[in-house]
Parts: sequence; structure tokens; C-alpha cells
Amino acid sequence: MLDALQRARAWLRPAGFVIDIRPTAEPAYLEVQLAGGTELAGRVGDVDGRTGPSARHARADTALATAIARHWFAVELRREFSFSRHGDTLDELRDHIRSDWRGAAIDDAALGRAAALLTSEPGARARVREQIGIARLAPRKS
Repeated sequence: MLDALQRARAWLRPAGFVIDIRPTAEPAYLEVQLAGGTELAGRVGDVDGRTGPSARHARADTALATAIARHWFAVELRREFSFSRHGDTLDELRDHIRSDWRGAAIDDAALGRAAALLTSEPGARARVREQIGIARLAPRKS
């Protein structure tokens, strides 16, 4: 990502800026929405600790910190928000994570807790929630 930030800096017009939007290094969570509130079933984990989403997102944070330390960019604005993916079934969410999130999985214990919560009341829904960071990066003069 450091290479991409360096290229983006070179391509920007003088008044341009980069919008950095991506998941934070905080793990994503499997949750079940019930009438009385949301219950945590477990977290989405990195399969091997090095290539999963939390590890990749932490490396992206490091790359951005390096670019800022090198005075390539100044952070003009930074915010975080939660983003949820809902599935019609628990299997759909599990399969989505397995196929689309490189190196990530929901462990069997979390899936079991979520399944129990989903059967506890009609209308319960499963979701995967993650934190997303968004920042406006202004290039600094060389």
C-alpha cells in the first residue's frame, strides 16, 4: 500500500486529495439482532494470523502512518463508522466470509451461538459488522 500512496501522491493535482476508505484493523463481529437488542455471537478471525483481514488492515494502517511520517500527506479529516452485512441465513454469511474475505473465517463456536440465538425468537437476523475508517488525505509540498 505504501507504493500505491506514493503513486497517488505523484498523480494528484495541486488542489487534489486522496480519500482513504477501508476496514480498520479491529476484527469484524458476528451478531444477531433480536427484538431486545443485538447479541454478540463471536468474531470473524484471521485463519492464519498473517494474511487475514485484521493482519492486512493493520499493515495498511502502518503504510499510511509511514506516508504521513514521510510528509507525503496530511490527514485533514478522519472518521469511523460501522458497516453491516446481512444474510438471509447463517450459512449465507459464513459462505460469504469464506469466499470473499481472503484468509477469514467464523469459528464453529460463534456459528453455534448465532444459530441458537436465531432460533430463540422469530424475526431474529444475523449480520457481520465491521468498523470502516475514512480519511481525507491532502498532499504536502515536497
